[in-house]
Amino acid sequence: MGSVVGFAGAEDRIAPERFWSVACDILIPAALGQQITKDNAGQIRAYIMLEGANGPTTPEADDILRDNGVLVVPDVIANAGG
Repeated sequence: MGSVVGFAGAEDRIAPERFWSVACDILIPAALGQQITKDNAGQIRAYIMLEGANGPTTPEADDILRDNGVLVVPDVIANAGG
C-alpha cells in the first residue's frame, strides 16, 4: 500500500484528528462505513459530500451535516451499489 506523504508540492502532513476538518469543496469518504459520526461531523468543512463507501455516516452525523448545510449525495446514488 502506498502513501501521498512526501508528494512534491503537497502541504505538510496533518494529524489524523484534523483529517475531517480540512477545508474542501467536495469530500468523498470512500473506504469504510461509519467513519463520520456525531463526534466528527461538525468538523467537516465541505460543501458537498459524495458517499463512496457503503454507509460512511451514522444517522446522527447525517443530521449534523444537514444542519450545517453540507449537501450529502447518499451511497445508494453516489457509488451505484458498490
